[in-house]
Amino acid sequence: MEAALTVLGADTTYASQLDAVGREWFGPQWLGVHAQDALAPVTRDGVGIANTGKAPPAGASIGHWVAYCDSGGQRAFSDPLGAVGRAQRRELAARFPEAQWSDDDAEMAVRERVCGPAALAACAVGSRSQAEFLRV
Repeated sequence: MEAALTVLGADTTYASQLDAVGREWFGPQWLGVHAQDALAPVTRDGVGIANTGKAPPAGASIGHWVAYCDSGGQRAFSDPLGAVGRAQRRELAARFPEAQWSDDDAEMAVRERVCGPAALAACAVGSRSQAEFLRV
């Protein structure tokens, strides 16, 4: 997480920032940054970031960043808010009911604005192993 905070800081992060860092850090494993209603089903192995908000004009809602890791046709998600983020991620979880979610322990406090860097840190773990990603 320290590397992500060094690059992005501890303030609000935007899709373009996360995508640029993801492309640099993960190369061909990078699956991109998507609003929850624009996230495609699993097509290949890799890591990416989804926002719990919807893409414009469907909602243009401000959401929360969560990491995802696709491996062997299976998707897994990691929410930096842990159990506290369940309400925000409800629609995303409903779109992908077969997906597994990582441990519900929080990597950040609700008042913090580091969900983008925390999601990138989870992607770094997922780029090595989905099993490890699920323990984030």
